[in-house]
Amino acid sequence: MTIKATGYGAGTHKRQDGRPNLLRLCLGEVHDAVEALEVEVLETHLDDWSPETWPHVSEQLMAAGALDVSLTPIHMKKGRPGFVLKVICEPAFSLQLKNLIFSETTAIGLRFHRQLRQTLPRRAIAVETPWGMIEGKEIETPTGTVITPEYEACRKLAKEKKISLKTIYTHFSLSSPPFTEAT
Repeated sequence: MTIKATGYGAGTHKRQDGRPNLLRLCLGEVHDAVEALEVEVLETHLDDWSPETWPHVSEQLMAAGALDVSLTPIHMKKGRPGFVLKVICEPAFSLQLKNLIFSETTAIGLRFHRQLRQTLPRRAIAVETPWGMIEGKEIETPTGTVITPEYEACRKLAKEKKISLKTIYTHFSLSSPPFTEAT
């Protein structure tokens, strides 16, 4: 909400619990949040886990509601190589994702905390290329609109048409509207 006015008042009634008889009222304009403004960050260190299962784990986490997942190599105690697994999710998906991490990795503990986030407004679009339509995003930045392709759509088209992914990305970045809003 965007606050338009704030008012304060003090009453003359004495409360029995000793707290002051005060009132604060905020009036504002409601804005529907397109995305969660508060997220939960789940994190664990893995030092006895085989990273060959990462594509499967990552896919499972995303399918279960993760907004983002990452795996970062680190050096752990006694010089052992390991990984930091980090998952960002809306709080409503937290328990399900924690259980998935315990089921699919060797994690025996997790750290988690809530964080605020800010995202840029964006919408799904499709851009016509010589090889067909490619899904992308139109992102409103403080300096103007940016159009970016969706990796999986570009990858699929590159395989189908037997052309390099770089060629598709280059053409996409040179493309300008017309584009259509994706459904």
